[in-house]
Amino acid sequence: MSKTAPGKQKNLMGNFPAKLAWALEPIAEYAENDLRFWDGSLFMEPAPEGGAFIGAASSHAMAVFHAQDAWCNSAMTFRMPHEAFRAAEPRYPVEMTYCGEHFAVDVPEWMQPGTIWVTNAGMFIQPKMRAPCFAEEAGDFYPVLFDRTASVGHHHVGIDYTATEGVKVEWRRPLIKAGTEASGAPIRSFAANPGIISLLERVFDLAIAESPPEAPPAIFHRPTGTDEQPGPVLVTITDRPDIVATYMPLKIDGKTAPTIPWNFLKPPAEQNSEANDAA
Repeated sequence: MSKTAPGKQKNLMGNFPAKLAWALEPIAEYAENDLRFWDGSLFMEPAPEGGAFIGAASSHAMAVFHAQDAWCNSAMTFRMPHEAFRAAEPRYPVEMTYCGEHFAVDVPEWMQPGTIWVTNAGMFIQPKMRAPCFAEEAGDFYPVLFDRTASVGHHHVGIDYTATEGVKVEWRRPLIKAGTEASGAPIRSFAANPGIISLLERVFDLAIAESPPEAPPAIFHRPTGTDEQPGPVLVTITDRPDIVATYMPLKIDGKTAPTIPWNFLKPPAEQNSEANDAA
């Protein structure tokens, strides 16, 4: 898919932790060929409480972070190349063993993605620190892990970068609806496409990785609407008020959840007894 690049616009600038782009990539790529997200599915918006909101939305799932260490001078919508997401992937510790012992050695910070800068002119990903081999260079000499200028004239989705002013997605609307309907609603079963839930997997992984191993977070899925007209499922995480997500359940058209087959419930002895009686 391609599109004509937008015309002249105000100067846009923002930055956010690279790990958030990695967490949001599945949603962003899911929305790539959806005309409703033609200007991109990633968005940033200044937060009144400080920092910025950074999120991604598709027709079936959405996740938003309130990052205190993010900043932007204006609300914006943008697309990132696939290569940029690869460059933003966290560098995991190197696994080592010695005499039966196991070790996990952190990768040096100059190899780890740190901050993503986005502007209407282009984007780049800074490592967490400048490589030691550049210590003798001038202070503004700072090689980056990835950079791409904004496309001009013709835009190729998945290859080029672009940013436009304003957030095209009304991302608060489904959250307000889900939050209102989920409050005090009775717990009920609902059907969901596991492929849609998996779009949020990296968001969950990030929350788990940043929690103490002895106290992993609980992830709550609260359905809204009715069986006939299901609404978005609201997802919240304990001790993480900076993360909220939603996804759409399946419309089951009057079907009920299947019951557990009897053979899963009876121990082998009872099953054998019944089989012998029948014989």
